[in-house]
Amino acid sequence: MLEARKIFNERKAEIEGFFDHLSSFEKQNSNRELEQTLKASCFLLLYNLVESTLTQAIIAIQDDLKEKNIQYSSIKETLQKCVVKNLIKQGKLEILLHDAFMSKVNVLVSGFDEDEKTLFSGNVDAKTVRKIAKVYGFSNNINHKDAKGGSDLLTIKTNRNDLAHGSKSFSEIGRDYTTEELKKMKKSSLAYLDCILENIESYIQKQEYLI
Repeated sequence: MLEARKIFNERKAEIEGFFDHLSSFEKQNSNRELEQTLKASCFLLLYNLVESTLTQAIIAIQDDLKEKNIQYSSIKETLQKCVVKNLIKQGKLEILLHDAFMSKVNVLVSGFDEDEKTLFSGNVDAKTVRKIAKVYGFSNNINHKDAKGGSDLLTIKTNRNDLAHGSKSFSEIGRDYTTEELKKMKKSSLAYLDCILENIESYIQKQEYLI
């Protein structure tokens, strides 16, 4: 989990710096178009933080399974199904035909390889996290009131995708939000991610992926 925490802290610092710059720009300039572009860019930064942090957290679970040489037969059924599904998707049916191989950790890892690359791919919100939590078996309980249950992640994802796909311009999105509204979304998403990281850290420490 060290890498996930490192990425979270580094990108959190980048975002805090960007928001400081945005606030300063608002006070000192009257260029509305540039201001709107800066505000819309907040969604790109926030989404990048969300997806990269959660991806590294899931990789940390997979790495723990590998390092501890956990057998396929020892993990939760939902996780077993995830492995089998990904092996089939990768065309590695021959592995499924040999029971001896199914107890090897390299099967666990290879069964996650493609999943790691396409785990989120521009589609992370709280609903997605709940689905992943159910598969892996880590807690999705969010006790921090500022996190708002991760509800702001949907707004962040939607606006990020509209920008990435060209559905809306930076000006169009930027003019729909005040800086204060963006700051609230930043605060809630950071609180949410911090809670999820704590849940996954506890999950790994207690080996809650085991049956």
